[in-house]
Amino acid sequence: MFVLTITARPYPDNKDVDKQVTGARIKAWINFPEQEAAEMIANFYIHKNGWGPESTTDIQWLEESEVAAEDREFYNEAMEYGSTFIFNLWGKEPEQEKTPVSH
Repeated sequence: MFVLTITARPYPDNKDVDKQVTGARIKAWINFPEQEAAEMIANFYIHKNGWGPESTTDIQWLEESEVAAEDREFYNEAMEYGSTFIFNLWGKEPEQEKTPVSH
């Protein structure tokens, strides 16, 4: 499974976040065997949820045995549904991230 870290900005018409939110670091768990396609899938769903993907800052392939205990629920969800996304939101100052939200 590919795990990608992607930075994104909310589109102005995104009604799911308040106006104080200016960006997010998104961890995308994509159950697909090809890296380029996994990136396309991640960017498609991020865009579909009202966000503009900016850059992919990390990509890694994880085998089930390599998944940390605290990430097991995200892995299992991606295995069942094909993908899962964890949004770490930030406001005016990127260092002050808000609580992660799973989508």
